Amino acid sequence: MLKFNDSFKSILTILIASCLPIALPIALTCALTGSAFADAGFNQAPSAGSIDTRDSYTVVSKAPLRLESVSTTSLCGRPMTSPEQRLCLGEALNQVDANDTVSRLQRFLLTETHSCAVDERGVRCWKTSGRYQRPIQEILASGDNSMVRSSGGLVCLPQKDKTIVCQNSEQGEWIAENQPDGTTKNIFIKKIPANTVFGPFKDLRDFHIIDSSLCALDGEEVICQGNQELRFTPPTRKFPGAKGLSVSYDTVCVLYSEGLSCTKGTKDNLVEFKIGDRWQSAKTVFPSGYDSICAVDDKEAPMCVNLGEKSSDITDVTPVRLKSPDVKVVKFMTSGQRKCALIEKDSAPRSLVCGTSDLEPIPNTSELTDFSMTEYGTCGVDKKGLVSCFYNTVHMPSPLPEDGSKSSTLGLCRWNDSRFHCANLDAATDFSDIKKVISSTAISDTPHYPCLIYENQSAVRSLRCFGGAYQLMEEAPPLSNDDLKLAAGNSTACLYGGDATKCWGSLIGNAEVPNLSSPKKISFGDDYACAIDQFGFVCWGHKMEERELNVPANMGDLDFVVDFSLGDNHVCAITRESRLTCWGQNDEGQLNYPPVTNPVSIVSSGDTNCVSSDEGVTCWGARSDALVKSAHD
Repeated sequence: MLKFNDSFKSILTILIASCLPIALPIALTCALTGSAFADAGFNQAPSAGSIDTRDSYTVVSKAPLRLESVSTTSLCGRPMTSPEQRLCLGEALNQVDANDTVSRLQRFLLTETHSCAVDERGVRCWKTSGRYQRPIQEILASGDNSMVRSSGGLVCLPQKDKTIVCQNSEQGEWIAENQPDGTTKNIFIKKIPANTVFGPFKDLRDFHIIDSSLCALDGEEVICQGNQELRFTPPTRKFPGAKGLSVSYDTVCVLYSEGLSCTKGTKDNLVEFKIGDRWQSAKTVFPSGYDSICAVDDKEAPMCVNLGEKSSDITDVTPVRLKSPDVKVVKFMTSGQRKCALIEKDSAPRSLVCGTSDLEPIPNTSELTDFSMTEYGTCGVDKKGLVSCFYNTVHMPSPLPEDGSKSSTLGLCRWNDSRFHCANLDAATDFSDIKKVISSTAISDTPHYPCLIYENQSAVRSLRCFGGAYQLMEEAPPLSNDDLKLAAGNSTACLYGGDATKCWGSLIGNAEVPNLSSPKKISFGDDYACAIDQFGFVCWGHKMEERELNVPANMGDLDFVVDFSLGDNHVCAITRESRLTCWGQNDEGQLNYPPVTNPVSIVSSGDTNCVSSDEGVTCWGARSDALVKSAHD
């Protein structure tokens, strides 16, 4: 008998339209009465360390799925009837998976929290953060996105009516909601954000957002609007031939026909600066930190100054690397205190150099033709049209090329037939040799990164691991045949499915790998592993008895376990009698499995489990609010 939690009486609807599935998650939370272990039908139910009495579970899909992965924030799998389609529920719905490919890029649209671009189909995005009342693509398509500005979550665009509309797509509040067991849970409630309108302006040439206020270069005048008290006094005079505006913490600068004019501070302590000479030829001006201003001329030659406490305190801070006569600057930009330049030097390949004062080369950027940046990252496009994004010298999420092939995701790594890419790895990591991924598996202690069996550019199959498991990356064995499966743990990995099982890396808890014979499945948890082979089900690793991870009596028999999944410190299995059971530690309710009929697929990660059965997809154990909060979306 199911008892429903009134707070989450909703139904998840999964729509599969055309070739792109759209998941609309609405969680249904239930309470399980009675003993889960008694319902499992075993005479000797495994004991559970740190017993948790929260027998709750969540039905996240009424349709069964062939489950692939789960975390505390998302679940991914494929419909039984359409294996080529991939659905992700939970956190993935706050991303823009439908738009994460870019074709012929026309220009970048980068904000503080969003990485987007314009191609021939319109606005395409591939990296976002936060919760969205409106898709960022809609916001960026609602005005003139060639002059988009962002600050503090606001995204601002000029409109046809000569106003500037600023929208905040990530508003909401947390409330404490009472639970049936007497506890409270913090729930995020979205609110429809109100638009802020500035203007109208007669001749908008440039503008910037400062906190919740806006300063615009309207013709030859600077106009500031908003409720925020500014830390500077805007200039009141006109600037003939005004070309650009730079606004920072306590300084406002105007680029005009006579050069650069800046005012710093308020009217009671106002300092004025005027810079001529080369600045008369400048075409674009950038703020560069609190007291620095940069610009470029018609030939993209950069110039930067630092403004001191007196009007005569003006220091040239143009990066030394860019002053060299044998360096040609193809493009230069600043954002915050960061500066980037695409440069050519003698006969050397192009390179992207970035930094705050000393600009250092970013690896693997010799083929770039253009780039754009914010204070939080830099994106460039190469001769093939591939987009790569970096923060300092670390890869950021980057879009896949639009080639019509199926896209695959494993943690922070993504690929299709044209490209493989991982975020959060050093920019020196080169993915160019990976032509086609044959199979992949997550490394257990760093589930954001995979080990791969792949074909290189010469169609030769190889094995490669990414992430923090250096032994696995360095000691991967050669492949003996094409029909191999892969499993990877903390510092141990195994190839199986051929004539012999090959494991490499370190021993798990000093426990030798069992003599496995033709294993059907091997999986790794936290310092332990389990396998099904032709002799039955077996587990080994660190302090197995202390963590209550030893295989219960009779479950190790031949063909007794047909599928299983491993969490950090627990095991869940589907038996040949189509029954579900779990054992190990239970501090997050991960052993409190639901009474399901005909389970066919199961996944675990950490202290979270999901099973697919006749009832659909059901999850239990530790869940972030990502699935539960969706009831309020």
